[in-house]
Amino acid sequence: WVSGRPGLAALGLAHLQGRTVLPDPWRRLCLAALEKPRPRVELGLALRGIASAAIDVSDGLLADLGHIAERSGLAAAVQLVQLPHLPKGPTPDSLPRALALDCQLAGGDDYELCFTAPPAQHLAIGHIAASLELPLWCIGAMTSGPAGTVTVYDPDANPVAFDRRGFDHFA
Repeated sequence: WVSGRPGLAALGLAHLQGRTVLPDPWRRLCLAALEKPRPRVELGLALRGIASAAIDVSDGLLADLGHIAERSGLAAAVQLVQLPHLPKGPTPDSLPRALALDCQLAGGDDYELCFTAPPAQHLAIGHIAASLELPLWCIGAMTSGPAGTVTVYDPDANPVAFDRRGFDHFA
């Protein structure tokens, strides 16, 4: 699961770095996500007793989900079609899909929460989303496999390779 819409802060940074040009209202939305992140403290408190693991998305969704997978001794499968939709509004022509996916999957500084929960908690998570007026997205599942491995799948269940997983503190 992931809260909100990871990648907005990274899109704001890409705009500031001149890697893309975001028109309003995208520019305002993405720069606000970068400059004034909203840590999901209320969500974290509401998930007590429901989530089995949680982490803030500060280094990138794939990297941070990889930390959960590693500590859990599991692998993770992320479905591209289940990722949060970018906000409605004019889609900037200058925003290549590869950049949007890189920001969404490997961008950081969103401070959204990535968490795991048993399937039996799906309804409870829906109630939390409604009470907090915060979109929560089930983006995949924890699976057996090499611990810490995160695989992204396209709509046809084919693995999709991504060179970058997020910020690496040791690189």
